Amino acid sequence: MMAKKDLRAHLLRVIDTKGHPVRRMVKDAVLAISLANLCLIGAWRRLLYNPDVMFFLTDLPRWQDYAAALCDTLLLAALFFFAATLLRKWQAGRFLPWARVAFLLFFLFALNETRLMLLGPARWNLPERMGTTAFFALLALAGGLLVFALARWSDRFIRLASMTVGVLAPFALINLAQASWLLVQTSCVIASVAGPAKATGGAPLASRVVWIIFDEMDYRAAFGERLPSVTLPEFDRLRGQSLFATDAWPPAGATIYSLPSLIAGKTVSVVKKTSPSELTLTFAGTNERVRWSTQPSIFSRARSYGGRTALVGWHIPYGRMIGNDLDKCSWYTPTVAAHNFNLTFGGSMLGIIWEIGKHIPLLRTALNKYAPPPAEESNLRVLSLELWRRIQRDAIAVATDPNLSLTLIHHWAPHLPGIFDRRKKEFSVTGGNYFDNLVLADRTLGELRRNMEQAGLWDKTTVLVSSDHRFRPHLFQKDPMFTAEEASFAAGKPDNRVPFILKLAGTSAGAVYTNRFNTIITHDLLLAILHGDIRSMEELVRWIDRHKTDPPAIYVFDGV
Repeated sequence: MMAKKDLRAHLLRVIDTKGHPVRRMVKDAVLAISLANLCLIGAWRRLLYNPDVMFFLTDLPRWQDYAAALCDTLLLAALFFFAATLLRKWQAGRFLPWARVAFLLFFLFALNETRLMLLGPARWNLPERMGTTAFFALLALAGGLLVFALARWSDRFIRLASMTVGVLAPFALINLAQASWLLVQTSCVIASVAGPAKATGGAPLASRVVWIIFDEMDYRAAFGERLPSVTLPEFDRLRGQSLFATDAWPPAGATIYSLPSLIAGKTVSVVKKTSPSELTLTFAGTNERVRWSTQPSIFSRARSYGGRTALVGWHIPYGRMIGNDLDKCSWYTPTVAAHNFNLTFGGSMLGIIWEIGKHIPLLRTALNKYAPPPAEESNLRVLSLELWRRIQRDAIAVATDPNLSLTLIHHWAPHLPGIFDRRKKEFSVTGGNYFDNLVLADRTLGELRRNMEQAGLWDKTTVLVSSDHRFRPHLFQKDPMFTAEEASFAAGKPDNRVPFILKLAGTSAGAVYTNRFNTIITHDLLLAILHGDIRSMEELVRWIDRHKTDPPAIYVFDGV
């Protein structure tokens, strides 16, 4: 009996129900807003502290997104504060032990949100590895140990959690202040950060080039050691009418390095994302950092000839950096975060709360049933399929535009995840792997060709098909979607070669080019074709022989 009285007295002392009520309320308010801020740490990171997410977004956050984060934080803090006040006063603190447990659970949830922010989701696949029975036994044991520890040392955990939340309170004020300032900026300043240049108004050049980059298309997988179940009739048809290179190497091993290199015509050794609208590049052999937007490009040079240019792509926000060199431009992203921006104010508030709830199993189930997410999310295959469709729609539009002289189509396929079933010859968001996406890339090329033929432009157009880098299974092999077929391919010797298939306008002659070269020459090669310096297969072979360069000694694989 004495022990219960002592415990109750201790609880009352800890929560300070008597004396200094104003100070108690201030402390409650500070803890409430700090805890709410920690629970929303994922949203704050996406809005304020993750330049990578911002860089790869098609559209940047608007005032609604910042206002939603502010309101969600304040509403959650108010809920914590009033709940604590009510439970403290209700029946003389009878329910305070439950309040303490609730506070500790929210603190653990905030810790988990921090872990997700710093480390990402853990993909251990324990049920598959251990078996369902063993997994649930382990889960029950871990839960029992946690409950025992909390019951035995609850006071220590509470004090530690309260101290931690209190110490982190200034970060809540910092986040709220930053969001308020950005809210004012985005609501008062209306400016476009994503748009192509205005049309030049000049006549198109006599030569016309469509340059297609299939992201992560691997020479060994597509041509060198093609699986019997992988059929690529469109690529095979094109190679018979083109210069087909058997030893072409890209300038880099990642898109963020390779595409700027190919567009600038100079190998990029270091890339820095300095803002959502800018990349700083360091070219090989120099120590100078330059802004990509200030550098001459294949598009600016083509426009200086009097031509018109277009780019359709993904991953890199081309329009925000080199849009002034383009008459038409569009780019997209499959990033889940992109679907959490540019909703209505209410949709943004719901999206932030849904993002929190999806990390709690029971709450996730309830939210899925009664408050579904405001946009398609979480299923990367679904988002990637939509990405492919958008790129293909725009790619067909620019490829069949007779007024364009130089068009770059940076297509998503055959990049993972798999969204195609090569055996059924249909899209699939429940399966598929890299080799299925290779067949999708072939289908993509076929659709582009047929539309260009119907527009009467195929024979009049020089078409270059290549890739930015090889297939990199080492980046995906820990993903649950990685298949045994891909693992078997990964066991082979790494091969950095990429396809390089160039069909000249007005000719159907084919040739095989076996000398090794770096595809960095694409910049000068396509400009020479646009300028009229190369008109036959013989001239093309001689030009490559004169200008070919060695591939880099070391490849950078940092990035997508």
